[in-house]
Amino acid sequence: MGPLAFTILYPQTKMINEALDPFHTMPSSREGGEPRGPRMPGHPFHLFRRIWPSMPRSLWIGILLLGAAWALRVPFLTFHSMWLDEAVAVWIARLPLFVLLERTMAFKEEASPPLYFLLLKGWMAIAGDEEFAVRFFSAFWMVLGLAWLWRLGGHVGRRSTRIIALALGASQPYLIWFAQEARVYGLLFALSTMSTVWLLEALHGERPYRWFLYALTLAAAYYVHLTAIFLTVAHLGLALTVRRPLWASRGGRGALAFLILAGLPLAWQAWNGQREAILWWNPPLSLLEALRQILTAWTVYQTPDPFIALLGVLYGGVVLILGAWSEHRIRPGLIGLVLGLTFWYLASQRFPLTSPRYWMSLTPLALVGIAVGIDTVRIGGLTWRAWALIGWIGLTAVGFRYLWSPLSAKEDWRGAAGWVAAHAGSHDVALFFAEYIRFPFFYYYKKPLDHSAFAHPIPDQAAAEEVLRRLPLEGHDTLWYIRAHADWADPFDRIDQVLRTRYPVRMEVFPEKIRIRAYALHWTRPALPPEARPVAYHFASGWMLAGFHHAGEGGIAPRRWGVFPPTRQLHLTLYWHRLPGADGNVRFQAALVHSNGTVRVEGAPPPGGVLERYPPSSWPFDMVVVDDRDFLLPSDTPSGRYHLIVMVSRSTGSAEFLTLDTIEVRP
Repeated sequence: MGPLAFTILYPQTKMINEALDPFHTMPSSREGGEPRGPRMPGHPFHLFRRIWPSMPRSLWIGILLLGAAWALRVPFLTFHSMWLDEAVAVWIARLPLFVLLERTMAFKEEASPPLYFLLLKGWMAIAGDEEFAVRFFSAFWMVLGLAWLWRLGGHVGRRSTRIIALALGASQPYLIWFAQEARVYGLLFALSTMSTVWLLEALHGERPYRWFLYALTLAAAYYVHLTAIFLTVAHLGLALTVRRPLWASRGGRGALAFLILAGLPLAWQAWNGQREAILWWNPPLSLLEALRQILTAWTVYQTPDPFIALLGVLYGGVVLILGAWSEHRIRPGLIGLVLGLTFWYLASQRFPLTSPRYWMSLTPLALVGIAVGIDTVRIGGLTWRAWALIGWIGLTAVGFRYLWSPLSAKEDWRGAAGWVAAHAGSHDVALFFAEYIRFPFFYYYKKPLDHSAFAHPIPDQAAAEEVLRRLPLEGHDTLWYIRAHADWADPFDRIDQVLRTRYPVRMEVFPEKIRIRAYALHWTRPALPPEARPVAYHFASGWMLAGFHHAGEGGIAPRRWGVFPPTRQLHLTLYWHRLPGADGNVRFQAALVHSNGTVRVEGAPPPGGVLERYPPSSWPFDMVVVDDRDFLLPSDTPSGRYHLIVMVSRSTGSAEFLTLDTIEVRP
């Protein structure tokens, strides 16, 4: 990353050209003497030895800022679980090449063109498709875009402006968040910044290769995400106010023709694929609300505190306005930014485009505008710059707090899949609602699992019953109902209501933004299932504990929001066998008992479970009955080793105990 950043930050210098040329001929030290022969590099770090003494301080600052940007992004790539959109991106990249092109160009399953997925496909062939690998791909492009932001800042301001622009981008929570997502936005930011740099260089120096690189990078941005069209509108306004319209020069006309030819197929396919798009998940915003969300996203990004959000809005607005007022060179960029945002706002009234990620292509112009506002405003000289930078640091520090916080946690499919994998049996089946949440679930879930899925609206109970009627439930013991992204289709939760009337609940867990309930299709078994640990212990009351199952072998801990399965929750399944002559008036209990004999947590049966529907007196004699318990550990539970015990109490007051296992509660 260091050499790559260097060549972007400090391009086309005589020193670099000479150092890169191993056959550069050096003149003789003698006056009029013969030139010396070819000078071969004698050390692998020859380039840096020649450049090191003459590198300007600002370049060193730029490299250090890129290193800081890297450090803020890469170490935390796996902090959050992969969510729906990321898993869909990986699934698309796994498709055969021609299938990938066909589906992405149809704009139905995925609203992004194919370029990012093609590049991700090649990257996955080299690095694999694990969380770190696919997110590293996005982080790389984001940091590369920040290196180009340095060059962009140099075009619109002073030398110090590029340092400030890079510092803003390196620390902006908005760019940190999307650098840690396996989605198109890191690549889109890089291409948007590159194309803006090439446009400014082409406008100030008519060279064909600059126009070609401008058209190529912006067309590539089209094929990454269609919101690059907003940047095109911004570029038209920028060119018109900087010097002359794009179409006023031969190179500009050629670039426009190239962009039109490249964009028309996408525009046609997108219109056909998205004209029926619905707005329920990204409804249109009022103008003031849109401005508030934009300025909040570009400063603090995610915060539930309205006061902090207001500070972010005021900060961004004031700095941009003061920058435009005091520095004429930034005005064209801000005019372009306003035109791009205006086009976005008009488009958002028809298409679902109100999420912050759709402003990524315009972010380079916004960051450079804020940098110029900080660097060039004359209000007390350095005092203004210092206070403006302190204000940015304060806002981004608040933004950092929410980047890795339960308040901004992504869907925890890592935990959901881990929980189901720990408790699902070989005869279980899953129902996914909505259908597309299978992608993130099976990204993590590696075991075989029969399943069905649907994604159509459930207007009434009859529709819910029809869905369940079509499920292939024969031969299965437990139904795992996994729900997320389904409020639009079943806001009254009718599927779950029908399931509760039909089957006992075995367990329920709630990973972040996901709900999982297991229903006992059959609450008895002809024999102990293979995943259970056999016990075959006979109690004097005539009951036999055939076996048990739990997933706490590795220990449990008080709940930490960032780790799921919810580590404060231990699920225990007991398998009872009622022997002939067994006392039906018994009570089954389970508890975690500290080594000092104190009962810390009692296992409670789930609401609507087997014990609530069928008391032990009604249990059959010739079957194994499934009895589920949940232990919810308080956050102040002392660490140590606990005994997992089961107790059978009789109506006479007598009770019998059996220690099943030892569970370690971690600090």
